[in-house]
Amino acid sequence: MKTMTAWLKWLPDEHVLAWGVVLTLGLGCLDYATGYEASFFAFYFIPVALVAWKCGGGPAALLAVLAAEMWCLVNLSLSHHYSTKFFLVWNTAVLLASLFAVAYAITKISLLLRAEQAAAEQLRQTLSEVKTLKGLLPICAHCKKVRNEKGYWQQVEIYIREHTGATFSHGICEECQRKHYPELADSARGAEKKLVQPPPPGTAGRQGLPSVPGGA
Repeated sequence: MKTMTAWLKWLPDEHVLAWGVVLTLGLGCLDYATGYEASFFAFYFIPVALVAWKCGGGPAALLAVLAAEMWCLVNLSLSHHYSTKFFLVWNTAVLLASLFAVAYAITKISLLLRAEQAAAEQLRQTLSEVKTLKGLLPICAHCKKVRNEKGYWQQVEIYIREHTGATFSHGICEECQRKHYPELADSARGAEKKLVQPPPPGTAGRQGLPSVPGGA
């Protein structure tokens, strides 16, 4: 099955459809040559299934119509005795409906399988881009450098970026700002105090009120 699907994968749709038509016509000729000695009724499903797998439901439905017409013409050419033509039409309609059902089922299975393969390929690509750190990492207690696999010490940002693909955006926390940049910390605290400083006494209730001439 895998060999067949791999073979169909690399063939163009036009070639598969052409081979399906040739195979259907060949089956009709073989069916006519053997007459009533051998029946090739079930073999008409093979080209329809192959075309449905590769080309989809539309081309497979057209090939199903061709196969049913071929089978009907073979029976007419062989002068098969029917009590009424209704039975010939009925048998042809049953064959056509069966071919349509096979074409629909194979098309659905092919679409589901292709979607599953695409999802699996996307998952493999996603997993290949994900890197994780495992094990014990030697890190300096003072400068916080990490020792890599080759025994060299390097910055922890560089080590993590090389092993995970993550990038860093540097900032400064409040504690380090007070320790290393006290003037910036003082100015920041002063700005915060100005923002939260309450209004002078006696003006809280008058803010936003228009002045009244001649008032007290």
